[in-house]
Amino acid sequence: ADPKAKAKAKAKGKASPTPDAAPSTKFAPQLSPLYIDFQQSLIAERVTYTHRLATLHNWAYRRLVALSISASEAFSQCRDWVLLRRQKQLDAVEGLVDILKEHIESDPPMLLGARLTLEGAHLHQHHNVRLQPPTPEIIPPSVEAAAPCRWT
Repeated sequence: ADPKAKAKAKAKGKASPTPDAAPSTKFAPQLSPLYIDFQQSLIAERVTYTHRLATLHNWAYRRLVALSISASEAFSQCRDWVLLRRQKQLDAVEGLVDILKEHIESDPPMLLGARLTLEGAHLHQHHNVRLQPPTPEIIPPSVEAAAPCRWT
């Protein structure tokens, strides 16, 4: 090895090959067949695990969608029940108001002749015996004809 040649190669930016360097035509050392089998089995297990996770994810998603649908149907049914009950209560109150209005505004007024009581969901009308005016006595027609201008 010529020292002048080394200096020239350094000046050009190229290093001369050293005799100790391995030629570039050789490949990496051969891997053991057991190592390759191990890597393949790891990949196969990873694929199986991923498939199981995807299956579990799809099953859970379907269950949650079904639960969501059934919950929304139950909510809708409960809402319908509440609205129907509210409407029935409003109708019942309107009916009670009509009965009370009729009772108060009737001619002759029934306020003195009867009293209303509300027992549970039932409205009762009781005749008021104490405040009811007595029935007038029936006066029979006279049998004799009255003569005008006659004093007896």
